[in-house]
Amino acid sequence: MNSDVNISIGLDPFYNFFNDKYEIHTFNESLTKLLFDIAANNGSLFIPYRDKAILAFENNYLITIVGISVVNQRAFKKLIELKVDGINYLDNTNNQIEIENVLKVIDNWLKK
Repeated sequence: MNSDVNISIGLDPFYNFFNDKYEIHTFNESLTKLLFDIAANNGSLFIPYRDKAILAFENNYLITIVGISVVNQRAFKKLIELKVDGINYLDNTNNQIEIENVLKVIDNWLKK
């Protein structure tokens, strides 16, 4: 990870999980906006793998994970949104969700 790019603390589990498996690029808020037209509170994580990639960013305590596929043409698909509540992650129904399960699902999507 680039030391000059700050990412939200809510993205730390994503960085820690994917760092040993994939190449990770970090973008500051300006680059995230320029490249993806997405507003992020801090930096974002970009994790490419073959013809897919994951973009993870936080905006107002809401972490959004976007899947990007370039099989026929580039397509963006929101995979999941999580709310950060202290050290907990909540799904879209405000139920607590285990971040390890989310990471495994995202990893499987990236590999398939």
